[in-house]
Amino acid sequence: MVRPSAIHANSLSLFSHPFSKLKTSVQLISIKFATMIKLLENTRRPDITFCRNGRIYITARVSRILSLEPGDSINIAYDNGEYLLFAVRHPNCRGRHIAQCFATKKGSHNLSANSVQLCHSILLFANVNTDRASFMVGKAFERNSTTYLPIIIKCPL
Repeated sequence: MVRPSAIHANSLSLFSHPFSKLKTSVQLISIKFATMIKLLENTRRPDITFCRNGRIYITARVSRILSLEPGDSINIAYDNGEYLLFAVRHPNCRGRHIAQCFATKKGSHNLSANSVQLCHSILLFANVNTDRASFMVGKAFERNSTTYLPIIIKCPL
C-alpha cells in the first residue's frame, strides 16, 4: 500500500487519465512494427548462379543430382516453357569444351563453368538487368536416359 504522502503531483495526473500512457505506448509499438525490416529477405540458398561475364556457379546439390564431374559440360534445353539443365559427358575425348565444369576447390562438389552464351541467354529470358542472377531448380526427371533439372527463372534470388 502506498502512503498518501508519497504520491506526487505528477503521478496524480497519471491516475486521473489511466489510459493516456497506454495510447502512446500502443502508438509507439505500431510505429516500431511499421518500420521493421527483414535482415534476410530470402532464406533459400540458390542452386545455380549465372553471371553476365560468363561464369556459372553450380552447387554441390545440383552436381550430385546430375552426376557432374570435373570435365563434363552443362547445357540448357527449352521445352514447353521450361528451361532444363542437363549434363553432357565427354567420354574418351580430350580438350576444352564450352561450359566445361571444373571444381571450385579441391575436394569440393561445387563446380564452376564458363559460357557467355548460356549466361546471356538465361539472363535475357529471365529479364534480369543486373550482373548476376541466382536461381533455384525444381525436381529432377529423366528422359531418354538423360537427367534434366528445371531451372525456375520466374523468381530469381
